Amino acid sequence: MLSEESHADHRKRHAIELEEIVVTVDKLEEGVMATPFAVTALQSDHLFRSGVDSLQELRTIVSSIQFSKNSGANIISIRGIGAELLNIGAEPGVTVNQDGVPLSSPNFYDIDFLDVEHVEILRGPQGTVNGRNATGGAINIYSKRPTNEFEAGAKLSLGNYNHIGLEGYISGPILHNKVRGRLAIKSDRADGWLHNSFLNKDIATKDRIQLRGILETNLSDTLETTLIVGIITDNSVKQGTFELGRIRPDVPSLGEFYGVKEVDPDKLILEADQISSGNKKQVYSSLGLRWAISPSISLLSTTSYIDLNDKNSLDTDGTRLSVTQFPELNYDVWQLSQELTLSTNLTDRLDLIMGGLYLRQNAREPIHFVSELVLGLAPGLFIDTPENNLSSYSAYAQLRYQLTDKFQLSAGVRYTYDWKSTKEAITRRDENASFSAWTPRFAVDYTATEMITLYGSISKGFKSGGFNTFQLTFGPYQPETVWSYEVGSKLKLFDNRIFMSAAAFYADYTGIQQHVFGLDGSFLPTVLNAGKAEIKGIEIEINALVTDNFRLDFAGSYLNAKLTELRTADTIFPELGKTNPATGLNIQNLSGNMLPRSPEFKVSMSGEYSHSLNDDLTATLRVEYTWQDKVYFSVFNHEGTSQGAYGLLNLYASLESEDSRWVLSASAQNLLDQRYLSNAMDISPGTTLFPRRQINFGEPRMYQLTLAFKL
Repeated sequence: MLSEESHADHRKRHAIELEEIVVTVDKLEEGVMATPFAVTALQSDHLFRSGVDSLQELRTIVSSIQFSKNSGANIISIRGIGAELLNIGAEPGVTVNQDGVPLSSPNFYDIDFLDVEHVEILRGPQGTVNGRNATGGAINIYSKRPTNEFEAGAKLSLGNYNHIGLEGYISGPILHNKVRGRLAIKSDRADGWLHNSFLNKDIATKDRIQLRGILETNLSDTLETTLIVGIITDNSVKQGTFELGRIRPDVPSLGEFYGVKEVDPDKLILEADQISSGNKKQVYSSLGLRWAISPSISLLSTTSYIDLNDKNSLDTDGTRLSVTQFPELNYDVWQLSQELTLSTNLTDRLDLIMGGLYLRQNAREPIHFVSELVLGLAPGLFIDTPENNLSSYSAYAQLRYQLTDKFQLSAGVRYTYDWKSTKEAITRRDENASFSAWTPRFAVDYTATEMITLYGSISKGFKSGGFNTFQLTFGPYQPETVWSYEVGSKLKLFDNRIFMSAAAFYADYTGIQQHVFGLDGSFLPTVLNAGKAEIKGIEIEINALVTDNFRLDFAGSYLNAKLTELRTADTIFPELGKTNPATGLNIQNLSGNMLPRSPEFKVSMSGEYSHSLNDDLTATLRVEYTWQDKVYFSVFNHEGTSQGAYGLLNLYASLESEDSRWVLSASAQNLLDQRYLSNAMDISPGTTLFPRRQINFGEPRMYQLTLAFKL
């Protein structure tokens, strides 16, 4: 993805062109054209005009990416990889890195973008230099850094559901050219777009404040430090999950059986006896030291600490019934990491990157579970505090050799060793296990001209195993791995007016970590290594300045992600399959089923037109449309837990001053108010008594008016 200069700069230049974004992949700062794998880079202006304000909203403009939420879990999938694992110690298949720091827990992912410089989406396994345990891909978020000159700005947004958003920053020198600082703050408040008529309370509200400070110093000509400290407080009322209709056509839903109302998708109203509330505080800090040892050797040290305390209550059925309620469902997670990276040019044609990462994580999940109606669990009968620990050690190295002026070869490898332990009072568990893997990558890129790059790569991704929470029947699950083969091209055409990238890939995915409910006769989720899958696909991105005032963007993907080997029991239709004498369960062959969250086709299109009204004002209109094919939310491919094909239409219009000092804009997301499921789960204790489906809605139409200005 290439960026566009500001409208004011457009009018000052005779030649208009797309500007290449510099990305920080493989620990090096290079243009998108130089990366030998698929990467999308989005600058802050593009994110703002597209209404992308969080990780979740990236799915509307980036191909092959999906995002779902389920209670405290945030599930990101790229190219069909990225499972929904409901354990406190579970790790994501798509890693997120904030300013160079890998976030080990998906509970850290529920963040809005604050004062972002740019975002990179790396597709495919990133098991060598980028990311940690990344089988599906990696997302890198980079904050805006302190400036040498004084800058300040603010943004005020007003929208439906009484939304009020405030954002501001101040940046500049503190001590001559030696010390620079930047402070950014953001506040978002809004009423909920779901209403609980039983308690007369709104759900899915916003009440969040973020604050971040960055201090940069040049202690000498060769040593630079960057200190980042931030805090997030969030008292939003969460959406939670809801019962909605039958998952089996021959068995009444919970609401039908007991004669109570379920959620109304059209009116966005429900009757629940409990509010899914939350109280979150996350503190993070990192210290980066960059030492230029010599003109050709540099050493980067990144030390980070993150602490999350998230107190929640949750009603997972969304009815008046006491079916599955959590008066307490909390997440207490802290992470400490230290990474060292050495970069050096060994010769004028050969460079080396090598480093190591140590990461320590402790995760606790204080939980209070109530299910009086179904399981007879009254308040106080099921209280537990499972605890998981992780100590991870990894070392990596990558060589790049410029074989000729046009050919470059890359070879890298990472070794990862993870030690994990788990403790539970209610099941009296105290176990530990270790997992390790070598993950290599080989790549070749051919620069035919300055405008044409061709590449091919082979890479391996690895995600370590872990422990099932609240389980005695099943032991630890094992790692998953993926071998990925990719070829692609990147082209700049017509005097840099068109940028086009295309990638074709094949992935051999084994040991897939997937959760299944009810295999032990309870409502609890169990993570299993669910066989094998093959993933094939094509991705195309095009950015074109059709005229000096008109820009078109297109991102499309074709994905064929199917299981090739998986035999397990279906707890929604337990009568299907053949009986296993050892377990008494009927086992089905799910070979040929689609992987969860893997639409066969997905396209995102936008057109942006700018016009100078006079010497002082520029008007801009942007129209975006995203469409995706049907997705299933479980390996069983149940129709009841699927979402049919749908599209979302977004609009953006603005007036901007000649000097870009102020911008007045109006925007609308999901303009047609499309109803769709962002997630769904099939839940059953292994009998046909109470098969259930729990769902989450995507957001309805959202619109706002924003005034942004700079001093």
